[in-house]
Amino acid sequence: MLFFSCPVSLVDFGVYCRCKLAEEIAGVDPEEHDWDFNQGPLIFRQEPLHLLKTLELPEVLYGQGYPASILCSIMEHCPAIETLKLSSVKNMNVVRAVSRTIAENCSHITDLSISESVGGLLLSMMEQIQGSQLEKIHDFRSLTNASNTISMAAITRHSDTIRKINFHASAFGSASIQAILFSCRALEEFQNHDLGMNNAIPLIDVVAKEWACTRIRCLELGVCVTPSGRNPRYLADPMMANWKEEDHRHWEMLDRLYTQIGSLSELVTLDLKADGTTWRDNNDYRTIPYTKTCLPGLLALEDAEAGQIGFLSRWAGLTKLRVLRGSVLWTGPEARERIGEREVEWFATYLPALRRATFYNINDMETFLGTAPETIRDLHRRRPELQL
Repeated sequence: MLFFSCPVSLVDFGVYCRCKLAEEIAGVDPEEHDWDFNQGPLIFRQEPLHLLKTLELPEVLYGQGYPASILCSIMEHCPAIETLKLSSVKNMNVVRAVSRTIAENCSHITDLSISESVGGLLLSMMEQIQGSQLEKIHDFRSLTNASNTISMAAITRHSDTIRKINFHASAFGSASIQAILFSCRALEEFQNHDLGMNNAIPLIDVVAKEWACTRIRCLELGVCVTPSGRNPRYLADPMMANWKEEDHRHWEMLDRLYTQIGSLSELVTLDLKADGTTWRDNNDYRTIPYTKTCLPGLLALEDAEAGQIGFLSRWAGLTKLRVLRGSVLWTGPEARERIGEREVEWFATYLPALRRATFYNINDMETFLGTAPETIRDLHRRRPELQL
């Protein structure tokens, strides 16, 4: 009622409450006590909103979400829409109908946000929008049930224009993340919140090709480095005397990952988390917090004479990096064995723009500096502007 009562001069339409789905439109005829009683029955607008640029529809509580009839009738009136925010599309038949309607009527969308819906909606709409025009996509609390082929096609269609991607509490498969990293040349921001079994990309997949997103400034990524999220056993033998063939392959993949990230010269914010799980007695698994996992070899410098292996030097080119978060704590037992004076010297010399780093899992640095490892205290003295 509200949408079809708005005048043709409307530019932005947004409803920010949550609503229940009614069986039918009621209240077209004003009652005697209503302020508009003398104006007669409500007359709905027939012509499209040619000036409407932004449309945000509310979340529908309970049930199956929006029916196709409501969404399609609204989208048919939005030929100039650029920013679209949809929620509560929970039926694949509705997904298909709405995607077709958008493809036929809405050819100017550049900013697309989906929430509380099946993940197939986002991918289907991205695939239906003609040409390469999407610049921003956001998905909040949706689950994908589309095939990897559709995921790849949907993302690569807009790979020349997408600048910002934000997944929040949404489960997207490895193929979708691969398509983003391997094909989105204009990408500046990729945030993949809520790391878990569905959102972390396996190491072998993330290094399968060179990344195309060389302009990226903000990267949040979860990677399955090892099943447990901890250092692989072969690191206990830094001289590689007893390494198996699969150990060498794993080490080479780590090298490719860290080298790839180190080549992103525009990077300002990096949140790199290692996924990890542990099995319970009842044959169920529990996700380990990223503060309890690690990125093998990342925080150590290679030293052939001392028999130490590592990849820290791969990041010397990140001269614009200001924020470093993720599984990079210096306080775990495995980290303490590998981080020494040379690593402190490296961080004191390189990454000149760095201002925040999660090396130490304490909020009040001044209070707890006395109990921090010597490496942390030394770095704090060398780089007092760096908030740990």
